[in-house]
Amino acid sequence: MKRGEILQRGTESSSSQGVINVRKVITLDIALHGTKFILAEFAFGAFILGPIAIVELFFGVTAPKHPLFLLIMGGILLGIALNSLTLLLVALDVTSRKRATKTRIEREHIGKTTLIFSLLILLPLILPIITVYQVLRGRDG
Repeated sequence: MKRGEILQRGTESSSSQGVINVRKVITLDIALHGTKFILAEFAFGAFILGPIAIVELFFGVTAPKHPLFLLIMGGILLGIALNSLTLLLVALDVTSRKRATKTRIEREHIGKTTLIFSLLILLPLILPIITVYQVLRGRDG
């Protein structure tokens, strides 16, 4: 495979439709960092940040003065937790189909794709929307 071909293949379908392919990026991420690390990362985001977000939202609503900061942070953390839960489900699907083990990568050329993907994780609820859209459209990558 030619240098840079992996990155181009990972983003060519996404650039034509303007949406990053979640499955391909997770597959590259698993191939780069390993299955256990990626699953642990997404599980932490889903099952640790989620309860923290719920506690913050609860105290933000029930506190006498309704601290705006707690409500904002709780909402952001809840969005990130839902993103992580979506990514965990997709990563489990990818690893069950053993796609990540067959992927060849060139570490120098996946930086741009993973950077965009990492920034998307921080946008609340964007990855569940993109993933559902791609599943309904049949873009398994």
